[in-house]
Amino acid sequence: RSIRPGGSSRAPVEKADFTMALAVTASAFAPPQSLACLLCMGGLIIWAGGAAPPEVCASAGESCEAMDDPSLLQSGHRASTLAAGSAHNSIKSEDLLPPLTVPPADPIPPVTGAYGQPRIGVKDEQLSAAEYIEKFVQNVEKVVEVKLNDPGYAFAFNPKKLPGTEYYINSSYPTLFGDEGSVKQPGYGGIQTYTVLNITPSAEGLDVFRVSNDYHPLEHRCGIWWGFTSTYKSSIVDAATNVQICEVPKAVNRCTLTETFTAIVGQGWPLYEDDAKSNNRGCVDPVTGTPTTKGGFVTEFYLNRSKPFDNPPKDDVLQVVFPACQVVDNMKSSELASCVTIDLPTDVATLKEIPDLVSVAANATDPIAKPGGLDFENGLPPSLESLRDHR
Repeated sequence: RSIRPGGSSRAPVEKADFTMALAVTASAFAPPQSLACLLCMGGLIIWAGGAAPPEVCASAGESCEAMDDPSLLQSGHRASTLAAGSAHNSIKSEDLLPPLTVPPADPIPPVTGAYGQPRIGVKDEQLSAAEYIEKFVQNVEKVVEVKLNDPGYAFAFNPKKLPGTEYYINSSYPTLFGDEGSVKQPGYGGIQTYTVLNITPSAEGLDVFRVSNDYHPLEHRCGIWWGFTSTYKSSIVDAATNVQICEVPKAVNRCTLTETFTAIVGQGWPLYEDDAKSNNRGCVDPVTGTPTTKGGFVTEFYLNRSKPFDNPPKDDVLQVVFPACQVVDNMKSSELASCVTIDLPTDVATLKEIPDLVSVAANATDPIAKPGGLDFENGLPPSLESLRDHR
C-alpha cells in the first residue's frame, strides 16, 4: 500500500502490512546486509510518518546511526525512497507529501533532458554546474562534484544528521522535483536537472539569497531553496522569474558561508497557471482567474505575458538546494558565517521600484542563523503548513 497525501481513498497503512511490503521491496533492490539499516533509518524509508519502530531495529541486531550508504540510492525508485520520514509520530501518514525518490521517476509524457546533469551554455561552450560556478560565481575557491557512490551524496537529499532539518525533510525535500512529484511536469516547479556539489567559499565568504514571507520567529524564514548573487541582483519580478515563484515576497534573506558545504544544484522547471491556481501556490484565484492578494503584481506579470505564465527561467539560473541556516549554524571557523534577514517595504509602488534585491539584503542585520546563536535543535514545527517551502 502507498502512503498518500490527504484525500486518498486507500485504506490506512497498517504497520504489519508495511513491514512486509518494505521487506519485499528492500530485499529485491538492496544487499541483504543493508536491509536492516534500510528499515531502521527513518530518513530513508517512510514508516507511517516516522522512523521504523525501535523493536524492528533492535531485532535486526545492527546499528544504523552512522550509516550513509549511497548504494541505497542506486537500486531503482523503490529502494531509493528518501524523504518525509519524521520523528514526530503524531503526523498521520495521509498528511505526508509523496516521498522523494532519487533518481526521480521521469515525467509522463517524457521531457528531453529531464533529471539529467545541468548544462549551461556560455558562448560556444556547454559547461557543467561545477565549471560554471568556478568560472562565474564570485567568492568560490573550489567546486567538486559529489558522485552517486561518494560519501555525502545521500546526505544532500536527506540531511537528517543536521539538527533542525526535520521540517524540511517532511515538507520541502519531497517537492524537490515538483510540487506534485517528478512525474507531473513541466509546469509544477522544482528542479528539472540536478547534481550534487561540494562548494568551498573563498576567504571573503560566499553569499546566497532567498526571498520569503515575513515570518516570526525570524528563523522560520530559513529554507532549502537558495540562489547566488546573480539570481537576486534584479527586481522582484525578475527574481521571481529566475526562481519561478508567483507570490510577492515580504522579506529577503542572506547567508554568508565560510566553509565547504554540500548542496544539490540544478535548473528549475517552469511554473504554469494550473499550479499557480492550486493550493500548492495560491497565486491565481481558480474561479476568477485573477491574481490573489498573495500573488499580487508578480502574478499579474505572469498572466500578462503574450501566453499567460510562459515565462521560464534562463539556463544560467542555478537553484542551490540545502539547509543554509542550519549549515551556517554549524560553521565555527569564521565570524563571517551568518544568516540575516530584512523586511521588504509593504507599499506596492515601492516594491515595484526596487532595482536590486541584493542591495536590499546588504542592509539586513536581523540574524536568522549564526554559529551557536540560534537553537535549531528541534527544527521547524511540521504543523506550520503555511511555511511549506517554495523557491
